[in-house]
Amino acid sequence: MTHDEPFVYRDIMTKAVCGRGKRYARTTYRLRPEHLPTTVLGCWVINHRFGARLAGKDAYISGSYDINLWFAYDANSKTDVAKQTVQYELRVPMEDLDEHFTGRDGEVHAACIQPPTCVETHLEEDGQVAVTVELEMRAEIFGETMLRVPTVPMEEGKKDELPKDL
Repeated sequence: MTHDEPFVYRDIMTKAVCGRGKRYARTTYRLRPEHLPTTVLGCWVINHRFGARLAGKDAYISGSYDINLWFAYDANSKTDVAKQTVQYELRVPMEDLDEHFTGRDGEVHAACIQPPTCVETHLEEDGQVAVTVELEMRAEIFGETMLRVPTVPMEEGKKDELPKDL
């Protein structure tokens, strides 16, 4: 067999990564502790949980985490921790979404690139504390797509051998 002979093309349906994307989010929440804070002593974010879903050709990641705010009150003579669980949902834009991806029977796999982290706190005049949290997530869509591959006919009696000139 030589390269002068035409290839026969076959369409193969397979499951593959059809799109990838990531999303950075920076959100400010307002916490109202039971006692009027005079000083913020620390803030940390724990218990991050998330899941992903596919809506058409878009990936959505939704989740929650706990914000723990350590603060002083009563003229800095006492301390307490305020806790608030917050929910979020992010639409993750897909880069290089496969044009053959149908949007049917797809699944989304999500991963956390940067866990939610408190980057800023601010005492407000009304007694609330503004807490700014950053996180970054990644999503991949797996779904059916079509590949077109060139094939060459096999010579009779040599079905177990590949042509040497490929």
